[in-house]
Amino acid sequence: MIIFQFITGLSGKFAGLPMSFINRRAESSADRFAAKLGYADILPSALIKTGKKNLSLPVDDHLYSMFRHSHPLIPERIAALKKYA
Repeated sequence: MIIFQFITGLSGKFAGLPMSFINRRAESSADRFAAKLGYADILPSALIKTGKKNLSLPVDDHLYSMFRHSHPLIPERIAALKKYA
């Protein structure tokens, strides 16, 4: 029973990696779309306000966030928006 729980726990973690990647790509795509609509200059302030409200850490390890967070970090999103503006 313990071995089964260990194996299913590992498989669940590995199955979550592709979903995290897909979610992060979708968020980046949404940011790109907002920039094309002309919101690249006001979206960073909205992201910062949302981050403060959610009490999210502004900086995290890139590898950790890549595997564990469903959204790109706010500084990464703001840097990408500056490229689109």
